[in-house]
Amino acid sequence: MSQRLDRLEQIVDSRLGLPAIFVLIVDAAPAERAFHADHFLAADRKDSVHRWRDRGAAFDLVILDPPKFAPTAAHAERASRAYKDVNLLALKLLRPGGLLATFSCSGGIDAALFRKIVAGAAQDAGADASVIGMFGAGADHPVALAFPEGEYLKGLLVRKA
Repeated sequence: MSQRLDRLEQIVDSRLGLPAIFVLIVDAAPAERAFHADHFLAADRKDSVHRWRDRGAAFDLVILDPPKFAPTAAHAERASRAYKDVNLLALKLLRPGGLLATFSCSGGIDAALFRKIVAGAAQDAGADASVIGMFGAGADHPVALAFPEGEYLKGLLVRKA
């Protein structure tokens, strides 16, 4: 695969310390149950991920941790498009049987809408996918009943068939 994606993009241009929107895991051998440094790619820009897709890269695990696209419900429509775009791209990069761990920290997108966005991305990607896990804030992060936007941490673990 193109000199191992050019030595995994020279370990992503030696910028692994930057916040990553995409973290992709390559060739996770199930028998190993361990990952090595050269199995990881990270990107803080979609253009890097588009380049990997265009080069035929495929991954066993994609972790999406984008920034807050919708601080309030007023931003939900535009944010929904952004979340759908990154999840669509991630699903296209997954191998069959691969896992997508996708997250949102947007108070303007509730858990039900986030799930619908990811479902729409899977449909548009032509991926048969299932939610196998859901994530949220821990007990040490209570949500005031009068402020539902405080329940902004959410995530899904999705398996691509």
